[in-house]
Amino acid sequence: MALFELFIFLISFYLLFISCIGHGFLFSKILKFNDQYSSIGLYGIYGIVALTFYSYLTILIISHNVYFNLLIHILGITIFFYYFKKFKFSSKYIIIILLLSIALIISKNHDDFPFYHLQQALNFSSNKFQIGLSNLDFSYAYHSSLLYLNSLFYLPYFKYYLFNSANLIIYISVILFFFQNIFYKNKNKFLNFYALFALIYITSKFSRLSEFGTDLGGQLIVVLIFFLAIEMFLKKKPQKKNILPILLLITFCITIKTYFILYSLLGLFIIYQFGFKKFAVLLK
Repeated sequence: MALFELFIFLISFYLLFISCIGHGFLFSKILKFNDQYSSIGLYGIYGIVALTFYSYLTILIISHNVYFNLLIHILGITIFFYYFKKFKFSSKYIIIILLLSIALIISKNHDDFPFYHLQQALNFSSNKFQIGLSNLDFSYAYHSSLLYLNSLFYLPYFKYYLFNSANLIIYISVILFFFQNIFYKNKNKFLNFYALFALIYITSKFSRLSEFGTDLGGQLIVVLIFFLAIEMFLKKKPQKKNILPILLLITFCITIKTYFILYSLLGLFIIYQFGFKKFAVLLK
């Protein structure tokens, strides 16, 4: 029975990953992002951003209970299979996902997980947003969009045991993105080596899921942001479809931890290169 539960547990994670990819694909198409790097990895990151956005909006009116979460992920899975032919799959990607997903069952939780990660995410799974909880317990004063996102992974039977899925999906998605871009032939050689260096750095430095608090996922995305920014500057002509994904990912990182606001300087520089007047029109 234990082996069967483990099998269902991993299948549940893969379905959550598929849901993120589905939401990410739809999110990128609605916002008309650059599809040059349309890969499972990047759609996974976009999906995390989209689900975070949904969690912020919906928690104001409804708790993220099992029924709501099932509806959200069934929608993402449906989108994935509806547009299945548009995804570029490779047997290598599947092997990477299968190998790295083992981290979900062999890694312990981060030290802060029992302090406030679990407490807040579990509260969002039971209640809609409540003002003033920090007066009852100081742990409620900590904010991270990852805690809102985690509450969307509260599912029947396994309940909060899938809360770490968000961090692992970010980790796997970033690795898949850089793995793809190492062998991308129509790309500047510098970016190929950047992708190789980033992949080596990420897999060696962030090798344990227990190290992932509420900020390391953001650090991984920052490495990806610089890749996208360098690629854009090498073309010497910032465009709307290149700028929006970078600004969106920077904003997402800031919601994870406030110290990521430092990278807003990169966003301001990109807007300056694009032109403030053009960007004002873009905002409209």
